[in-house]
Amino acid sequence: MNTPKHERSANKNVEVAEYNSEIANRLKLICKSTDGGADKLSITAEIPRRTLGNYLSGRNEPKPSACARICTVSGVNISWLITGEGDMRGAEAKENPISRSVGEEKQIANQLDKVEQQLDLQPQPIPQWQQDKVLASIHQQLKNIAALKTIPPRLTARANSILRFSYGDKEAEEIMEERIKAVRSNFREVMHSYKDATKEIDYEPPILITQAIKTVMFTEGLTKEGATILLNALKEQENLEE
Repeated sequence: MNTPKHERSANKNVEVAEYNSEIANRLKLICKSTDGGADKLSITAEIPRRTLGNYLSGRNEPKPSACARICTVSGVNISWLITGEGDMRGAEAKENPISRSVGEEKQIANQLDKVEQQLDLQPQPIPQWQQDKVLASIHQQLKNIAALKTIPPRLTARANSILRFSYGDKEAEEIMEERIKAVRSNFREVMHSYKDATKEIDYEPPILITQAIKTVMFTEGLTKEGATILLNALKEQENLEE
């Protein structure tokens, strides 16, 4: 006996709903294991936040391309996401979490590149951007990136810079001014610390080495004590060569 068409359609709808619910649960696990949750996943995977919300609620099934991007930036096994079989994270992701971080930074940098290209044709600052859905969406993406605590400061600074000059965002302007003050303060501290280190051991290395050590102190946080040890080792090496 053949099943009536309307029953077959209803059964199919139930199966689709159950499948979407299963994927939604796995997506929630991914968001839970991601610093910054769904908001950050939306940014790094380049999926609109509302679209990701529909996936998380089970309302819509993620497209294969969306699944691929989510798995790429989160280090999740795509087979697990789609079927629920196997490990959540592949062996490579487990063994090399640093590669996931680098990949995430690259995703955000690429997204900022695209944003800058889109805004280059706009007058600066953009007038009445709130009335344009696309421009308003880009503004929110930039605000989300600027708020992330798990990416390098250069990327959040870049997002704030776009917000300030393209959108005239006052909050971004204040953040940039505070950052400039902090950079200047750090620069002065590095200059004083390096000068004290050279005086302590009575040694001044060649200019290129001097610049290299100052750069490491400024960008990587090398302390005065660390610089002193390094300078002393260079001095001893120089004495041996003489």
